[in-house]
Amino acid sequence: HKDSKGRYDWIDEQDNPKDRYLKPGDGRLAFLKVQRWGQDQFQNHRKSWDTVAFRDVTPNIIRLVYWITESSRSLEEYFSMPWLILYGRWAVGSVALLVLLSWPVSLKAEIKNNGYYDPVRYRDWGYPKIARNPYEDKSRARNAKTTSGWDADFDSRPGRHLRPRFLCFNRLVPAISDFEIVSVDDWVEAHDGHVNLDYIFVSNTRMQFQTYSAEDLEKRDMPSQRKAEMNKMHEKDLIDLCKIGERAARDADVSAFWIDVLCVDPATFPQDVYRICDVIRGAHSMIIALKNSIENRLTEGTPSSNRDQLLKEWGERLWTLPEILLCPTDHSIAIHVHDSADSPERFTKRSLASLAYYTKDAKAVRQLIDHYEGTLILTSLELITIGLECFQSRIDKTKTFAKADLAYALMGLLRRRPRVAEGETNFEAFAKLSLANDSNMLLERLICVLPPVSSQPWYQIEDAWDVKLWDIYPTCQIAGIGADQTVILDGAYGATIRWKSLKPVAFIRRETLLRLVIRLILRALPFLFLIGAVILGASVHFYKADYVIIVGVVIGAVFIGLVAIIVFASPYLLRKSYRGKFWSTQAWFFGIEGAPDLSTIEKSLFGADLGRLSWSTSGSILSQHRVAENAPDHPAMGGECEALEPATTVPRKSDESHEERLERSTQDMQNEAKGPQGVQEPERIFTLIDTYTMTVTRFMAANPPVAVLICGYEGGMQRALLCSYNWRSQTFHRETVLRMKTMVLERMFRVDRFRFSM
Repeated sequence: HKDSKGRYDWIDEQDNPKDRYLKPGDGRLAFLKVQRWGQDQFQNHRKSWDTVAFRDVTPNIIRLVYWITESSRSLEEYFSMPWLILYGRWAVGSVALLVLLSWPVSLKAEIKNNGYYDPVRYRDWGYPKIARNPYEDKSRARNAKTTSGWDADFDSRPGRHLRPRFLCFNRLVPAISDFEIVSVDDWVEAHDGHVNLDYIFVSNTRMQFQTYSAEDLEKRDMPSQRKAEMNKMHEKDLIDLCKIGERAARDADVSAFWIDVLCVDPATFPQDVYRICDVIRGAHSMIIALKNSIENRLTEGTPSSNRDQLLKEWGERLWTLPEILLCPTDHSIAIHVHDSADSPERFTKRSLASLAYYTKDAKAVRQLIDHYEGTLILTSLELITIGLECFQSRIDKTKTFAKADLAYALMGLLRRRPRVAEGETNFEAFAKLSLANDSNMLLERLICVLPPVSSQPWYQIEDAWDVKLWDIYPTCQIAGIGADQTVILDGAYGATIRWKSLKPVAFIRRETLLRLVIRLILRALPFLFLIGAVILGASVHFYKADYVIIVGVVIGAVFIGLVAIIVFASPYLLRKSYRGKFWSTQAWFFGIEGAPDLSTIEKSLFGADLGRLSWSTSGSILSQHRVAENAPDHPAMGGECEALEPATTVPRKSDESHEERLERSTQDMQNEAKGPQGVQEPERIFTLIDTYTMTVTRFMAANPPVAVLICGYEGGMQRALLCSYNWRSQTFHRETVLRMKTMVLERMFRVDRFRFSM
């Protein structure tokens, strides 16, 4: 591990695999120790951090004062206590205070960082996988042996297809076959470049037409008998599909048609399969070919589906959605049903939204169709967000060509397209796509979202606070894309959370003459007692005259009496001096595992529960608030907002059961949301204390976050990403997202460029 000052720490993980964090003092790695309040609710689960007991950090003098005066009570209530307890406490406590005040101990806490939060001392020393600025890319290094992550498609010049590579041309005089597959370049050259290349785009799904070759079927995991049955279907289904294409081309009076299985060159398939969007854009018109599904045909006794059912099956596939969005609007879309005696029915794009997309995203699909028809113009952010929402609901029902097919399908809707890279994940491909296009800082907004369920995959853009993505305004920028589904962030404000213990909090109060006099008297108390004792003793032993002894005894008695009065009044004087409003405090973030009550926290920090701390009203999804009942009714305020003690479980929406929420992302939880050991860690309750805003927030996370990173804002509050630190990869991982007051930025330092993972 290389820290921010360039120092190396060589760590044998097998000796001690415990979690570590970056110390704010010197930036070195240190073991993470977490103070715990109450019983551990997950004692049987492995912890990767050490725990220590929660303890009080109030100075002994202040703690003793509030023990004497019963801090939670007013003085009137205190003096109504039984006299034996009252005077016994007062007498014992006063003598103890005299002893404690004899030692020169300051009651003022240390001011650190000029009152600022502890900084996050981090520096990223590596290259990004793909840099936002090409000059920062590894390929620009003097000794580089790699190529850039971007290719010519990034500038949208030579990579876009202006026409297909191959087309199926209908023969003027039918021979053995009614069409022939011809290279478009050869065709154009043969006609001296003067040729009308109108063609029909035939949209179909492999769920209904068995167009897999024998080689493709061998790679699929299915019984051998089923493979043999599907092999028999292959030739017949391909002929049926071609006949539909031939008929559609002749009906439209064009010379050619395009079918993916015939017109995509196997040699360029890995790249061309994701450029079909260019083919559909250049088509004369599009038709939809439907046939009874392969599953129904393989299952004996299953009745054939009707047109509406077949059309819905077609609409459930991932790759058919960009086809309907990008097809030309000059002509209506013909629906060709195999073995149907009726003429093909024709529909407009907008009418297909209700016919083919009967699911709950029909309205979202209609918005996309309206956008491409020019009747409802979406912003780039809305286009990508709605498109991602529609595509992700279809990814599980479609055979994918690559891990990143979700991002590649979305790529067809946008102008600038990065190169398809073998083996990249959906997130990496989507990140490249977001950087390549003017996506209105989509990825920066996405990292500020709090998923309602921790296992929710990144592409399900749903916020726990029901905030839309365009309502979040980023305050940082993505500088590059890292390995292992990470991004490089720059420009964020940050602070370190202290977990191992609380610390005395420095504060500023209004200086008054009374507080100054009390402070001088109490600090002079040992000297007054010493002076009185010396005078009294000297008068008795060193003077023979009676009047001198009497005067000395009187003066000494006066001093001793004054000391006795001050000692007797010292609990009240100290209480009077220490109480009062805080005008400013040292900024700290303290973390506690567990859910201590507000009174316990305030007593541990300041010695007494005086109402200085309060729960956050909307800091986390556990926060709760209500309209204050006893507050005066002010017409301009609409009621006073009063914070309540947070919940200890995540509240669910009224229209969604807990089981429904968990079921949404079962498959993605297995692949993307597991920890390094492949086990989903349980979420624990943690408490965050902010001594600058004097608020306490309760939240849930799988691991204790060690850093607060401010990356955006919405609704007048800052989005604070609470992150744990993976020292093995030097990456910050998002554990949860809180909402904090904007004033915290006044006491935060900027964080150097860092690696971040959602």
